[in-house]
Amino acid sequence: MVVRLPSGLSLHGFWLANWLRSAPRTAIQEMYQRLGDLVTDGSLSVAVEHVYPLDQFKEAFEQTLKPNRSGKILFKFGAHNGSDFRSDIDAGA
Repeated sequence: MVVRLPSGLSLHGFWLANWLRSAPRTAIQEMYQRLGDLVTDGSLSVAVEHVYPLDQFKEAFEQTLKPNRSGKILFKFGAHNGSDFRSDIDAGA
C-alpha cells in the first residue's frame, strides 16, 4: 500500500495479515529469524513499563487502561510478585 502525501512524500506500508496468509513458510521463518536477530543485537526494542505475574492480571489490565503509559504491560509466567522489567534484566531473569 502506498499513500501519496501533498508534500510529495509517500508512505509505504503493508498488511501483515495478508502477507502471512500468502507468504511461503520459509519466508515467514526467515522474517522471524531476522526480527529475532535485531532484538538480540539491540537494534529493535520496545519500551516496557511493567511486568506482572499472571496472578496479577487484574492489576495489569487496569494499568493498560491508564493514559500516558511509558511502555508495554507484559506478563511474566511463573512469577509470584510484581516486578520492574529493568530489575528483572539486571538480575538475569
